[in-house]
Amino acid sequence: MEESNTQIPNSQIPPEPGEKVFWGEALADFWLEDKNQNKIKVLKGVQVTGTQLFAPYDCVQLALKGISESDYYQATFGGKSYVQFNGGALIECLGHSWTETQSKWRPLREPLDIAYNNTNGYEISFTLFSFPEFLGHHDINLQDTKAETGGSYWWRCGQIPMEVDGWEILISGHIKTHEWIEEIRETGGWAATHIGAIRKSNFRPISWEEAKNLIKCLHNFLSFARGHWQPIGNIRLLDSEKNCTREMWGLLPGGSQPNQSGMTWWSPHPMGHELKDAFKGFWKIWNNPIWTEPLIEIIYWYLQANLGSRGQLGCDSALILSQAALEKLAWIYITRSKEVVSEEDFASIKRASDKFRLLATHLEIPQEIPGIIESLKEDMEGNIFEDAFHAITDIRNQLVHPKRNRELKDRATFDAWNLSQWYIEMFLLRLMKYEGHYANRIRIRKWAGEIDQVPWIKKDIG
Repeated sequence: MEESNTQIPNSQIPPEPGEKVFWGEALADFWLEDKNQNKIKVLKGVQVTGTQLFAPYDCVQLALKGISESDYYQATFGGKSYVQFNGGALIECLGHSWTETQSKWRPLREPLDIAYNNTNGYEISFTLFSFPEFLGHHDINLQDTKAETGGSYWWRCGQIPMEVDGWEILISGHIKTHEWIEEIRETGGWAATHIGAIRKSNFRPISWEEAKNLIKCLHNFLSFARGHWQPIGNIRLLDSEKNCTREMWGLLPGGSQPNQSGMTWWSPHPMGHELKDAFKGFWKIWNNPIWTEPLIEIIYWYLQANLGSRGQLGCDSALILSQAALEKLAWIYITRSKEVVSEEDFASIKRASDKFRLLATHLEIPQEIPGIIESLKEDMEGNIFEDAFHAITDIRNQLVHPKRNRELKDRATFDAWNLSQWYIEMFLLRLMKYEGHYANRIRIRKWAGEIDQVPWIKKDIG
């Protein structure tokens, strides 16, 4: 895919951060039931308008005509309402508001799959909301004009082109990216900061199932890179004439405060381009049947645990979630992926720390406690921890069991959680055969953009 001066493609992107997004209009069947499950209103082929709201929380809102006030309130209080697009899934809705001209509803499942026809497409377009501004080796220069002076200026716009298994993916900033990111940095909230396009090489057709699988993979990968769920929306499958054949109304989930990233391995400055190399390995794991579902689960636990870096979860609770992810990683890799030992033999290993050591040994990940972590060198009585996994599991056990065997130093729980998150990152990056640089979360005090070589290339984590 050629790099270009990518602009916002259409009016579906909000002109300003935080404003609602008009998804489009589609025909649907809509009906209401009273509290006794009797249908009180059925609308066939009614025109439904979809809009994305961002305040007070992000959700899809559906608007349609033809519902009377009495029918609306019968369904809203004690009854139920449903929408079905083009014979697709049946989706329950909650009443939001009623006026003489239209009623508004909130679907209980998002995003909505809207099919205009069932033909294949040739391009997938999507939007990243509140994604960080990044710089790397593939950036372009964009020219903009200042409204107040009429003068023009050039600025650097980040682009990440990725190619994997015949897919060509481009993630790009646009003419408003820098301005909007600066705005939401001050105000919080949502902004359509980046756009993306996906094609197959030689312009081969793309099915909707292929599109959904690739977008789901990107959603998990970009969330892993950011350290919290990355919202993706405006997902559309386009034909050769750029007409939309199928789309999703709504967002693939994003975390609260989407303008803030969590502690993570990826540094948008200056290593934005290194996502390209990491994604190749992630895609390979994603398409391995042994790993697909476990990978989704591991990333889920990792991101939930990483809420500790955003002040939304205590590091004690986060440590418990981190160890759940580590245990899943060790079990899948040792018993399923490499078949080092049987499931029965693996289950007979009593200590979780020994399971983690086995995984670290096979993946060539250092096991010693990094020297910069003072709180994990020993407890208050001078008793030392054998290694990093002894510290992580022992501190975790003290949290979940009533009897405490150690008096820990200040920050020990935080450092054990942070170290366990570092191990999840390193194990996954090693499985992805990534050999680039990363932002070392263990080194809390560092310059913005300071990066290290991954430890299997350079044996140094602290």
